[in-house]
Amino acid sequence: MPPALILPIPHSMNLAGAFAVSVQKQPQKIALFWGEREYSYSELLRLSTRVAEHLQQDFGVKPGDRVGLWLKNCPEFIPSLFGILHAGAVVVPINNFLKPDEVNYILNDAGIDVLITDDELGTHHRALETARPRLKLFRVEQMEGQGTGDGSPKSEVRSPKSEVQSPKAAVWGRQQSRNVHQRAEGQYEG
Repeated sequence: MPPALILPIPHSMNLAGAFAVSVQKQPQKIALFWGEREYSYSELLRLSTRVAEHLQQDFGVKPGDRVGLWLKNCPEFIPSLFGILHAGAVVVPINNFLKPDEVNYILNDAGIDVLITDDELGTHHRALETARPRLKLFRVEQMEGQGTGDGSPKSEVRSPKSEVQSPKAAVWGRQQSRNVHQRAEGQYEG
């Protein structure tokens, strides 16, 4: 039996590090298909960086903070996930099928004060405040090109006492999922 091939693994290699390596190696390669929309690795990195900046500057997220990610399947999930990691925070993914009481338990148990979600799931904001009175929502729909007039998108920061609009966020479109038959028919070039 030949000896095992041992590759050096950088000590900082994690999901975010692996993503960064992919961006460096193939920045223009398509990383995500959503409906007719395609996202390159470099575009996802740019969006992820904007999410990280928004979390840090507008939500006060610091390294080690836990940020909830409560989304359905959508393209915003990817930059949100990597944006949280890029900010040095801990991603706490939350199943979108959970009821508000179950989400409350997770928010309280994990000490989550920032939750990335969508408008539909965000309608439960008031119910979620019972577990986390300081809970702030980062709503992904606000990042879909609702411009502020200067080309920057708006994002909504909601807290129990106020609503604040901020221009720092990522822009990406929400569309239907790509036809999965392409893969079966051999048309997919991944």
